[in-house]
Amino acid sequence: MIKQISILFLGLSLGGFLNTAVASSVTIPNTFTSGTPAVAAEVNGNFTAIKNGVDDNNNRIKAIETSVISVNLTGLVDAGSYGSCKLIRFADGGVGYTPTSGTNCIAYMSVNLPQGRTLLTMSCSVYDQDGGTANHRVDSIDLKRTSLSTGTAENVFKGPPSNGWVTVQKLVASVPQSGTQLVDNMNYSYFIRADMDAPVSGDIVAYGCRITYQ
Repeated sequence: MIKQISILFLGLSLGGFLNTAVASSVTIPNTFTSGTPAVAAEVNGNFTAIKNGVDDNNNRIKAIETSVISVNLTGLVDAGSYGSCKLIRFADGGVGYTPTSGTNCIAYMSVNLPQGRTLLTMSCSVYDQDGGTANHRVDSIDLKRTSLSTGTAENVFKGPPSNGWVTVQKLVASVPQSGTQLVDNMNYSYFIRADMDAPVSGDIVAYGCRITYQ
């Protein structure tokens, strides 16, 4: 009897706590009466309901914590060692290259990321008017970090190349490189690097990148 009463009080106290303290509603399926035996299946059913409520709240918290940084790429500047490249700033807010404005061009810009957060994805919007799927005029747009102690740079997100097309396309890097997920501003500085070639016809334009994190 003592064991049965203990189980009863535990179930009621947990049920009362969760119904008042958690964000999502938790319904306890079974109610026990003093002096009657507690059936294991019903006790387990109550704990299953509690677990489902906790898991639901955990998922809600994760969704709230997921945030995004939008980076406008008008801050890109040509690398000084590539003198033949001339980065153009377009009236619609993009930057890029017009025909004969350079080859194997590299542009950089710094980016501020929140300390201690975990990076999830990066996607960049570009326009590659140089026709033909083989003409990858945007070789990649990458998020990189440089060690403040050694000066060594490494990829955090490695973006895919563009395809020649007549509309804006998204270049998605779905996962960060292994070991780089955690933002560490104490030991690294972060920057975006865009590798692009001057088109034969039309323009290539980079608009912006979206970086998600938790």
